[in-house]
Amino acid sequence: MGRRRYSRARGGCAANCAGGLRLRRALPRRYGRRMMDSPQPQITFTSCRQCGAEVAGLDGRYACGVCGWVNRYDEGHRTLPSAEDDPDYPGPGA
Repeated sequence: MGRRRYSRARGGCAANCAGGLRLRRALPRRYGRRMMDSPQPQITFTSCRQCGAEVAGLDGRYACGVCGWVNRYDEGHRTLPSAEDDPDYPGPGA
């Protein structure tokens, strides 16, 4: 079997995640400095344009769970990142 990746953390569930378990393994290198330096998305709220329900989204991009309305991709607060900026991007030709 492989190495143990989880250990009981001090302080129990209130201080850490579910069951007091803490993940020991670090994130892969591709998630490093580039991800930390990029601006983090903000949770924003608005009313649905079709049914009026309150919807939440990231950086002005919304999808209503009641009626299915979705705003256009270019209505967000900032431009969407390119595929190459995604840490899971497999590379060209994949």
